[in-house]
Amino acid sequence: MSFTQIRKAALALSIDVALGAMCSSALFCRLMGIVPLPWAQLVILAGTVFFIYTTDHQLDIGRMQQQPVTGRHLFHWKHRRRLRILAGILAVILAALAWIFLPNPVLLYGILLAGAVGAYLLVVSRLPESKARMWFHKEILIAVMYTAGVWGSVAVRAISLQPFHRLSGVIFALLAFQNLALFSYYEWEEDMTQQQRSLAKVWGKPAVRIVLFALSGLLTGLLLVAGGLVQNITEIATLVTFWAMTGVLLALTVAPGYFRARYRYRWLGDGIFLLPAWSLVDWSVVIGH
Repeated sequence: MSFTQIRKAALALSIDVALGAMCSSALFCRLMGIVPLPWAQLVILAGTVFFIYTTDHQLDIGRMQQQPVTGRHLFHWKHRRRLRILAGILAVILAALAWIFLPNPVLLYGILLAGAVGAYLLVVSRLPESKARMWFHKEILIAVMYTAGVWGSVAVRAISLQPFHRLSGVIFALLAFQNLALFSYYEWEEDMTQQQRSLAKVWGKPAVRIVLFALSGLLTGLLLVAGGLVQNITEIATLVTFWAMTGVLLALTVAPGYFRARYRYRWLGDGIFLLPAWSLVDWSVVIGH
């Protein structure tokens, strides 16, 4: 298997999204003083994100009347049997790991969040396209649930939540939503061909592009406010990371012609959630030695 094939498979399986969730959650752990890092929780989160995305894609291809045309859905269609078995096994493993390793507040929070995710997947699989157009937008719901898993699972362990901590959760949610809205803009043609729900399909590409620029403006304003709240080096590093994430999404919005080639928008769009990878390292130990 060539490197290119491995890279495409990783993209189709949303491995980058799962790792991005782990890196981003580690950032919030550092930010809220949850150290040393709860590695079991971070690994369970990454596995859970992989499971949810795999299940969501399997539901997507289950509704299709013909073979998919996009690389991601085509990959899930070709390997649907193995991926469904993998998802089932992974669900059992994740449940066991959560029961063994997660502290009670996080476990209870995870159970409640799992119920919300289950309800979302049920709606996705049952709701007719015509009834979903006006009020059911996957991009908004996924952004909320992604933030609930990444930020919320850390917040329930925090001794206290400072204004910067709360604002960082809002900023992260907006970044997640902008990321997903951006993908719906780039993949409008594929969604139309495959009759898939998307924000761009319902609102139209021009309206979504306006929303993307508005989100960049809103994020800029919130980051300026956050700049007035920073009190330590970790918060400064978090703020710089958020600025970088916002800048990348703005670049993808400004130049879609360039970034559409070779799925650059996918790598960079999901790649922004890997920028907090610095938080996986205990820099006080590294610098101290």
